[in-house]
Amino acid sequence: MKKNVLFLAICAATFNSNAQTVQFKKGQLVTISNSSTQEIDMGMAGQMNNSSKLTSILEIKEVVKNSYKAIVKVSKLSMSFDAMGEQQTFDSEKEADIQNEIGKSLGTNIGKEFKIEIDNNTGKVTTEKKADTTSTAKNDNPLEGIMNMTVSNENNGALAESIIFVLPTYKKAGDSWQDSSEVKNDARIYKTYTLKSVQDGMATLGLISKSNGKTTTEAQGMQIDLMMDIKSDAELLVDTKTSIIKKITRTINIDGSMEVMGQSLPITAKTTELVEVN
Repeated sequence: MKKNVLFLAICAATFNSNAQTVQFKKGQLVTISNSSTQEIDMGMAGQMNNSSKLTSILEIKEVVKNSYKAIVKVSKLSMSFDAMGEQQTFDSEKEADIQNEIGKSLGTNIGKEFKIEIDNNTGKVTTEKKADTTSTAKNDNPLEGIMNMTVSNENNGALAESIIFVLPTYKKAGDSWQDSSEVKNDARIYKTYTLKSVQDGMATLGLISKSNGKTTTEAQGMQIDLMMDIKSDAELLVDTKTSIIKKITRTINIDGSMEVMGQSLPITAKTTELVEVN
């Protein structure tokens, strides 16, 4: 009996020593650089193209039991938008852009610190429960709408979580597994991971995601219903010692329709994204 108990204790200790966790240090600064381009085709409604570069800073403020208390903020943001012959740009490092209508709508969100807490076992992030100061006023400017979503409290928490991946214990090169636990905009996301290789403490993974669902928004006083089928193909480079993703390359394809004022319009979109973490 004693031998069995000892054997189980050794197994448990071995399992815990091999389990992956998230590793940060107090005072650590992590820079997250995200660049993306998007092409949208709405049939007779026209085409839209936009591109963006976003730099965010994650700072670990405190190490507590089973979690890290941190702040995250957007430090730089530049975007360009082209739709039906109309072109707009924004650069947070240009004073003139900060002072114009679009820049003022962002208030103090660029550079503003949002408090979050990171679970060191799962990598899940919780955000501080307080009112989001992002402008909620109706605005028909599409570039402004995109930027307001980018600098929101919720999105900053999701950004921090997106650079963490805790590799399941005992996975080896060639293994694949699935996860359907995430739900976004009332649509379940089905993910298939493949561990391509592990070398010098860095794991390379493939990630295929699929989801479909319906979202509702409003523009120019009209309700717009979007039905979307979303597929993405990504590659992740993960530091197995810290569970921090160092690089993500991703392509996202969207097929769906947009219903407004009783009419249905087809919509397709393609996004390419590069995320680098230092």
